[in-house]
Amino acid sequence: MICINDKDFIPTEFPNGELNFDKKEIDKRLVCYTNSIYFKYNKETLNKDILSLMFIGSYLNDKKIDCELIFDFCPYGQMDREMDDHIFSFKYFANMINMLNFKRVSINDPHSPVMTLLINNSESYESAKRIQSIDKYDLICYPDSGAAKKYSELYSVYNNYITGYKKRNLKTGEIIRYEILAEPKDIKDKTILIIDDICMGGRTFKECAKVLKSMGAKQVDLSISHWMPQSEEFQKNYKEFGIDNIIK
Repeated sequence: MICINDKDFIPTEFPNGELNFDKKEIDKRLVCYTNSIYFKYNKETLNKDILSLMFIGSYLNDKKIDCELIFDFCPYGQMDREMDDHIFSFKYFANMINMLNFKRVSINDPHSPVMTLLINNSESYESAKRIQSIDKYDLICYPDSGAAKKYSELYSVYNNYITGYKKRNLKTGEIIRYEILAEPKDIKDKTILIIDDICMGGRTFKECAKVLKSMGAKQVDLSISHWMPQSEEFQKNYKEFGIDNIIK
């Protein structure tokens, strides 16, 4: 979904399937100060929304209208390098965004630091609700080394954190071992918030919560920035896996 200054914009289609952008519909959403385009991730309309962004951004760029872009979830962030037979997709996505000359690009909790390095005038931001919730917990848990590296720097003022470690079967992706790098005495009777950016199927968080509860944690909550469509079942049944609350 594309929003221009908080107003949804959905292009119509010509009979041949090409998108139709009515400039009057775009112009009436514009304001005299810096405008904003909000890109809300939706799996069903993703490719159409990216194409819409390219057209609208190019139109505003031609008119020399200042505009900022806000991603609630930035696509292709997990493809932040060449992997096996896959191209460096985010590099080329960033190239397209940079051609639009946005005054600023804000990305909610980017998956990789590569994202803000490759997109011009970009910055990351964190949900205010998440930040406010951290103080309520005895411990923060970063469920793997990637999350620990990212968030221990981002939340450097919060020193009370523990880290998880997982080992996968490289052929199947299955988690074959999971542990928390802490002593049970440091976990017992504690309220703990697991923090990460993306939930796909939820397996890591299931394993993490299970181990934390087995070590005596009193309460285990989960805060995720981006819920992918395949996480729907996990979100419905999270309590079965030892997670007490999902913080949204």
